[in-house]
Amino acid sequence: QNLKKTSIINRFLFPAPHSSYTWSSFEGELLAIVGRTGNIVPCTVMPGMCARQTKPEEAFTFDNPSTHIVIYCHANGEDVGLLNEAGHWLCDTLGVHVMLPEYPGYGVAPGVPNEVSINENIRACYDFAVHGLN
Repeated sequence: QNLKKTSIINRFLFPAPHSSYTWSSFEGELLAIVGRTGNIVPCTVMPGMCARQTKPEEAFTFDNPSTHIVIYCHANGEDVGLLNEAGHWLCDTLGVHVMLPEYPGYGVAPGVPNEVSINENIRACYDFAVHGLN
């Protein structure tokens, strides 16, 4: 476990880019989630609407809040800010809510990126989706 945190390979596996956003970039969407280990996880939450058709002859409307959520984990060379548009596309196309957790050391997230810390941030996002959202 300790080797996963301190290995020099982490610098190659998790090349944190310069932040493409700030805490004020995505008003109403960017949250700070606190994980089990006290880790602070910036996470965007994008509301999705699902299609509904009241009568077969009517067009579909997207006025029904979705009942599904997707936690989308970005690649290792990008941050949440770069995926904001893609997250909204997923909401609109799939009719789901989308959560984009940030990795430690990426974007505005504090910490050092490694396998253990990234998994902790994703777990915090999952816990929030399951236990914190109603």
